[in-house]
Amino acid sequence: GQDGRFILSDNLKELKIGKEISIVLEPFTINCNERKVISKLYQELEGLALENLYVESMELYSDIIKYSNELCQMVPYNLTTRSDFTPLDIIKLSDVKIEEDTSSLLEKIINYLSVISSICRIRIVVFVNLKTFLNHDELEELYKYANYNKIHLLLIESTYNVDSICEKTIV
Repeated sequence: GQDGRFILSDNLKELKIGKEISIVLEPFTINCNERKVISKLYQELEGLALENLYVESMELYSDIIKYSNELCQMVPYNLTTRSDFTPLDIIKLSDVKIEEDTSSLLEKIINYLSVISSICRIRIVVFVNLKTFLNHDELEELYKYANYNKIHLLLIESTYNVDSICEKTIV
């Protein structure tokens, strides 16, 4: 969005780097439950609840209000309760998270790519020194996955070596 020698664009439409790119400096610290992912996930779940589970949602809100009112009547204090629940309130209360049960670093990276591409619609992921963490076969698997799912990978490496014919190298 500022003057410089680089513009991220798609068919001459300028794109916002912060919304289109994810940068991974340390693959071991990848977190599928980062704030922007969870926020988008909650928006998606809220939309699904309103579209597909509207009646169930209204029944749940009614039950929560009834429960709160009954509980408040059991004490000798004047209490008020909230009565304007949304699906988002219930989702947050349930602490919905993405499961991160992976056994290898490659699985963790692929899971992360899957999550951010499907939930956040991110199609470009920048990795710094990824080749120091993955071997040749793992890189090939990662490239296949990214290619199949139309995710662009940009690897910024401190050393020059070409591990695959699908790599385009700029020194």
